Amino acid sequence: MTIATALLSRAIDYAGLFPPASLDMRTAIRNYADYRRSSNAWALGRFIVPTTRLGEFYENTAEAVDVWPLSLLTSSNIKEDLQIASDHKMHVEVVECKVRDISEIRTARQAIPENVIVYFEIPIHDDPSEWIAAIANTGSRVKVRTGGITSDAFPSPLLLARLIEACASARVPFKATAGLHHPVRSLQRLTYEHDSASAVMHGFVNVFFAGALLYFGATLSETIAALEDQCTDSWKYAGSEMCWHSWRITTSQMQAVRDNLAISFGSCSFSEPLLEMDALGWR
Repeated sequence: MTIATALLSRAIDYAGLFPPASLDMRTAIRNYADYRRSSNAWALGRFIVPTTRLGEFYENTAEAVDVWPLSLLTSSNIKEDLQIASDHKMHVEVVECKVRDISEIRTARQAIPENVIVYFEIPIHDDPSEWIAAIANTGSRVKVRTGGITSDAFPSPLLLARLIEACASARVPFKATAGLHHPVRSLQRLTYEHDSASAVMHGFVNVFFAGALLYFGATLSETIAALEDQCTDSWKYAGSEMCWHSWRITTSQMQAVRDNLAISFGSCSFSEPLLEMDALGWR
């Protein structure tokens, strides 16, 4: 296994239904089926679908839905959502819940079977420690929104570093979602429209490496610097290690980080992150 494989193995949860791609269900399903058969299938994570569209998903898929790893974005009625998935014999690996109050965490977790992984999307602008402690107490995970289709949807490196630090300290795994199409932090168009506005977006390499730094004892200031770094030359890849300035992360260390802390990121494009890694010579 190379460092790039450890970094991206099952890392990209496919969110083709969501902006800025906003594909129709049939196209998103066809894409995911193609990706599962491609040479890059090793990097493919789960198919993300809102439970409000499960019926549409079932009607449009020609694949055996009981073997597709699904991540469900739930509505307020989690039990009903899961029953619909069960009725259609769907293989639900993950449920993603957005919560606005800490008290909702335990209630939601109790409504979900123990063998299903649960990610709770929590507010990022305030100190997340209390939220993450509550999530840890239920054996669940954290979901952090790292962008969107407007510039104000992107949290600052400080806020993101603070959340990852709290996750690393509590040994609570996290996934990121939105705005992570590109390997390294950079100025990018917010949508695929030709007249789209632009914003500085987080890079998935920055985010996962930041997780590795905190997992292995870096300071918060070092982590913020890694998240802020927009220079591709700062990152050095060899077959078995990845370096950023004086920090060196081996393949086995990155695998530990991926297994225990930085789990995956949602992207409406599966090919774009991989093509940009190739263009940088990092795969």
